[in-house]
Parts: sequence; C-alpha cells; structure tokens
Amino acid sequence: MDEARNPGMSGDGSFGGAHEYRETPVDAREVEAVTEEELAQFSPDGRQPDTRSRGRGRTIFLVILAVGLPLVAVAVISIGGPAALLMGGVYLLVFAAAAFPVWYAGLMRKREESEATEIVTHALREKKEKGQAA
Repeated sequence: MDEARNPGMSGDGSFGGAHEYRETPVDAREVEAVTEEELAQFSPDGRQPDTRSRGRGRTIFLVILAVGLPLVAVAVISIGGPAALLMGGVYLLVFAAAAFPVWYAGLMRKREESEATEIVTHALREKKEKGQAA
C-alpha cells in the first residue's frame, strides 16, 4: 500500500500498527451441550424442557384459554350475574399476584441461561485459542 495515499496504513493491512481482531469460531451445538450440563448441575430449576414438551404445553394452555375461559365466563354470568363475574376477576388477579414468584423465576432462568451461554462460549473460545497456540 502506498503510505501517501493511505496514511496510517501499513503494507500488512494493519492500521497504524493495530491488527484486526478475529474471534475463534466455536461450535454452537457444543456450547449448547456444555451450557445445559452446567445449568443442570448448578441450577435449582435443572434443564430446560425440550422443544416438543414446551410446544405441547403452550398448545394445551391456548386450548384451555380459548375454550375454557369463555365457557366459565358464560356459566358464571348465567348463574351469578355480572357481580359474580367481577368477583371472579378479583380472584383471578389475586391468583396471578400469588403466582408472580413463579413467573419471575422463569424470567430469571432465561437470563441465567443467556449468561451461562456467554460464559461457556468465552471459555471454549479461550480453550481453542490455547490449543491452536501450542
């Protein structure tokens, strides 16, 4: 490279003596497997459910929500009237507030999983770089 046309560029492609940083590639399946093992060992929640179980659970929840909720609402209104439906709504809010710790634990589990994945990726990358340097 011509120093006059590209000031700061050297002949080896570095810019002012700084070299381009390249991360060592890490296999995503390996990262996932190591992360799952680590989380299963140290996390009180254990492993995440597999995709099939998670999908089945969502389907059941949506069916109950789409079919069961309207049936219960119609039954409550026809038996007890609008006041009974309002009271049912209050109970629903109380139960949702009581279940908040479980929902919060699920959110924290996702955060814990992403942090563990980041740590495992960094550790595997470091291990590969040391192996390549030797």
